[in-house]
Amino acid sequence: GGEVVCCDRCTSSWHQHCDPGLAKGVPTGDWFCGACRAEALLRRAIRQEVRRRHAVSRALLATLSQAVVEPQQQQQQQQQQQGRPASDISLGPPENGGHGDDVDGDDRDDAA
Repeated sequence: GGEVVCCDRCTSSWHQHCDPGLAKGVPTGDWFCGACRAEALLRRAIRQEVRRRHAVSRALLATLSQAVVEPQQQQQQQQQQQGRPASDISLGPPENGGHGDDVDGDDRDDAA
């Protein structure tokens, strides 16, 4: 009973009445068994997820660049314009722990 159809991707073959995808008849072009169709859907979903994650990563890197790298580069340019060599420019947190206590920048305790 019925025609046997071979998958155009793997070595599977199916009777026309045994595969729901063949219920409407034998296709004239390429035909893929259920396992190959499922694998193709999975691969497509993985590619879409990879593209989505790459877009998120690019957006995150752009945000980080705007928030961290660009201000540091601007600080370097300003300090270089003021005559300070680039090696004197700190890219890390302030040496006083970021408390802003040493406003004159001489690292001395002004109360002493």
